[in-house]
Amino acid sequence: MQITESERRPFIPTFYTYLLSARVSINSIIYRYPWFCRREIGDSIIIRCTIRTEVILRYLFSLIIQETKVAYL
Repeated sequence: MQITESERRPFIPTFYTYLLSARVSINSIIYRYPWFCRREIGDSIIIRCTIRTEVILRYLFSLIIQETKVAYL
């Protein structure tokens, strides 16, 4: 059974919306799971950890997006 163009297209916007909403929760990930960072006192280490984790998550998301484009476009 062949999937038509209209059947597979709607998946993409929903997926991108999920990725965009995932970025919002990055800060909460930092505070809930402190093992993402080294344990140091002060706001500066929190900011550095947040940036580093965001870079890692963006990289993973970009890989997922590339795979999705290959599979669904």
